[in-house]
Amino acid sequence: MGDLVLTAERSVAEPLASAFERFGHASGGGWLFGLSCDVVAPGAVVRFSMPGPASQAPIQSTGRIVEVDSGRRLVLHQESPWRSRVVLTFDPDGAGTRVRLRAVLADDCVPWLMRASGLEVPEPAEFGRAVRVGVLLPLSGAAGVFGRAAHNAGELAVDELNADGGIRGVPLRLYVGDDGTNRATARREFIRLVDLVGCDVVIAMTTSESMAAVRPLAEARGTLLLHAPASEGGPAGDRIFYLGERPADQLEHSVPLLMAETGGRGWFIVGNDYSWPRSVARAARRVIDDAGGVLLGERYLPFGCQDFTAVLTAIQATGADHLISALVGTDAVAFERASFAAGLRARVRTIAMLVDDVCREHIGDDAATGIWSVLDHFTALDDVDNQRLQRRWRQRFGLFSPPLSSTAKSVYDVVRLYAGAARAARSVDPTDVARTLRISRGRAGAMLPRVLGEPRRTCIAEAVQGGFVVREAPA
Repeated sequence: MGDLVLTAERSVAEPLASAFERFGHASGGGWLFGLSCDVVAPGAVVRFSMPGPASQAPIQSTGRIVEVDSGRRLVLHQESPWRSRVVLTFDPDGAGTRVRLRAVLADDCVPWLMRASGLEVPEPAEFGRAVRVGVLLPLSGAAGVFGRAAHNAGELAVDELNADGGIRGVPLRLYVGDDGTNRATARREFIRLVDLVGCDVVIAMTTSESMAAVRPLAEARGTLLLHAPASEGGPAGDRIFYLGERPADQLEHSVPLLMAETGGRGWFIVGNDYSWPRSVARAARRVIDDAGGVLLGERYLPFGCQDFTAVLTAIQATGADHLISALVGTDAVAFERASFAAGLRARVRTIAMLVDDVCREHIGDDAATGIWSVLDHFTALDDVDNQRLQRRWRQRFGLFSPPLSSTAKSVYDVVRLYAGAARAARSVDPTDVARTLRISRGRAGAMLPRVLGEPRRTCIAEAVQGGFVVREAPA
């Protein structure tokens, strides 16, 4: 089968040099798929929209620039919700400029569009025994910025495990479902992974809202379901585990530390309107009170909010010294950029609960500088294991792939955790693996203290130009 190619072109009135210079900027953007970026340089992230299926809204996409031929040509790699290689060429057109786009779409595009349109997509025929590992993650919706790195992390973990003999000689095979940061889509994709694909385990790198939507399906089917990222946790289940950072883990040390640094007492909380941000607020109220602070206000916003005028005005009106942000993905990106543009960053210090290395890139160097993030992993961690993993990551996915962020690392860790438990159990039966997980200790059980209700402090990192500086890391 030949390549699937999308082409488009647009003429703009500006001369070539000016059109190229303003490419992707707010002052010159919008003339091509609403594409925007902070800088035209290899590695820079880009945001743009693509036409959606009939009668549906445009599809919000992310990618990054991989080649720049100044004034003539740009090459982008689209990362979500599917992959493509996009080439933009700039040519003189009288006094103006003609811009041509040619996108070569990867083979994950058509299945994604068919599912988004409600169409059945046959699962490809496969041969030979395999342990089927399903990963439910966001490649679209508000949390879609995390998706490609998380997808890559699952691939890397499976590749490394298979190179080490798989599970008792049986290879692992990765299957991915895009939950779209949407409860109904999460349910649909979970059913596909379990009922049609026959996955032996499902690893969810989703919001708590999507996790709550699929949990009853997992319980009814007896599926082993492992939730990887930061969350408020959930009720214990025989085959259900919540493994990520808890709000108390993130706040109990960072809140008093930031107050000691600023000398301020006032706090404001902003988050999306669902269970996890509200659990963040419950933990924050206690921690702030214990530290001698005062909570001055809270706001909760729907997914997809892009106008933050009212909440920024409210924060400024309270005179808060500090902000806790429990916004997710593109909402966190848009809010932090708006905060910076409004001058709030200079007056109010922020602890962001879910700004990892990927999210920081999309916020941008200037707008992100000064944000504190409180997660288990950062690419800047100065330890031998992390440095080796970062090298393997770049060798596998290239210099201009998304970074191995905390959300992505959670997928990598949980795939390996599952495989370690299955090897120890000498079985992929979900009951056997779950039992082994509960009695695991040492490196194989490094994520399990949270399952057992034990606190586990996160790292504290500060966003700077080009990345994060880790302020504190647990021993």
